[in-house]
Amino acid sequence: MGGKRPHVEIAAVIPDGQGKIVIGKRKGKTGTGLYELPGGNLDFGEDIFASIKREVLEETGLKIVPKKIIAYTNDIQKDEDKHEVTLYVLSEREDPAQQPETKEPHKIEGWEWKAWKEIAALGEAELFLSTLNLVRGEPDLDSKF
Repeated sequence: MGGKRPHVEIAAVIPDGQGKIVIGKRKGKTGTGLYELPGGNLDFGEDIFASIKREVLEETGLKIVPKKIIAYTNDIQKDEDKHEVTLYVLSEREDPAQQPETKEPHKIEGWEWKAWKEIAALGEAELFLSTLNLVRGEPDLDSKF
């Protein structure tokens, strides 16, 4: 097969130290109203950890310290002719008291803290494909943070 290739996406798993992670609802683009973790495109030539720091700062205002890649998903959206591979980076806030802000209100309704089990319970009707695939592939993801 030639031609089209998957895009690489990155997403941050940012725990609050009390069993919850940052998640937001998409707005104004594919998947409006569906929950996803903060992140975005890995730019050509960009380091994965530098990319996730940049994306999280742009979207949430949080300054983070990326720790390690803890999961990936293979996300194929046939109806939109898209194929993305998403890398999930466990990250800590530089300032544990800092809270996420909605820096791109045209893209995200707002950020909130949710427990992994709460996210998993949302299911297909409320989760963006990559987040849904993460829930399906890593039902015990919370054991990694």
